[in-house]
Amino acid sequence: KNLEDFILWGKRAYPARKYLLIISGHGFGWKGVALDDESGSSVSIPDLARVLARTGGVDVLVSDACRMQMAGVIYELKDSVKYVVASEENVLGRGSDYRALLSLLTRDSGGESKEAAKAAVDAYADRKLTAEEAAGDRSALASAVHAPAMGELAPLLNRWIDAVVAAKEGRALYRAKDEAMPFRDRGVNSFYSDSRDLYHFIELVTQESQSAEVRGVGAELMRYISTELVVLNRTNSKRYDNAHGVAVYISSRQHDPAYDQLRWAQDTRWPRFLDWLVDNAR
Repeated sequence: KNLEDFILWGKRAYPARKYLLIISGHGFGWKGVALDDESGSSVSIPDLARVLARTGGVDVLVSDACRMQMAGVIYELKDSVKYVVASEENVLGRGSDYRALLSLLTRDSGGESKEAAKAAVDAYADRKLTAEEAAGDRSALASAVHAPAMGELAPLLNRWIDAVVAAKEGRALYRAKDEAMPFRDRGVNSFYSDSRDLYHFIELVTQESQSAEVRGVGAELMRYISTELVVLNRTNSKRYDNAHGVAVYISSRQHDPAYDQLRWAQDTRWPRFLDWLVDNAR
């Protein structure tokens, strides 16, 4: 309710042709964002999508929160947001450089949504690390994704899943599930240990596959992600060479039933594929 009131107030008080919304705080990937430390409540991804739909949507959504650049999140928002800017990884403790972002928006964006989204990525990726961040070996990773393009990704991914299952690619999947670029906390009880880069996962399966269909659809899927979906992906560290801009939930056991609440889970065969993966990736 507070978020909805804020968006409506902002649009009434400052009417504009384009709108950019920043959500800054704790993020939990597909499980939610904007944790309230006092009440313990947060905004679920379906609720965020409903709020944006009721308020007329925004041109650019910047999630200055951990692990929010996930397929399930972006798909949920695709009808109300043109571009999503976020990180597959934990964000830096002090977030983005908003002075730099405002400067880039006024100087370079030309009022275009795509350029504004790219400016938001640049402001974060180019921010100078604090002494504490540098000492902790922290790095920046962010991408801008064309959210409506998720609509075409879903059926393409379903084709790939069908091909992989038909080819019984257990060995290739075992390697990919284990080696695809992970995004996780350094602690033992990681909330995010099941988040991996979607492109890299598909790439590893494609490299190992003996099936022409799997290799062909995999190549098509990777091309789509890199040319149509992700408009800018930046990092300041070599450790993220295999991060391509969109993460996905890959469980090491049967998938979390709460995942089924997402439209992504309903419109793709990904949840069933995750369960099949547990039994066949060996």
